[in-house]
Amino acid sequence: MIFTPGANKNSELAIGVTNEEINVLRESNTGMGLKLLKSRMILLNAELVYSKDDGISSVRLIVPVKQ
Repeated sequence: MIFTPGANKNSELAIGVTNEEINVLRESNTGMGLKLLKSRMILLNAELVYSKDDGISSVRLIVPVKQ
């Protein structure tokens, strides 16, 4: 997680991570399980989207459904 003090108008602590930050973390050797998560996403043909904007963080999981 990335902690950014004073990131919003109320000078509150903003917590979140972006897709770019996740990609950097995944390539590091921190053992956070991000490589395993990425391989499972590939198997499911899914997408995980991380975003943070104006003090609001979100994670969207998009998995196609076969009918």
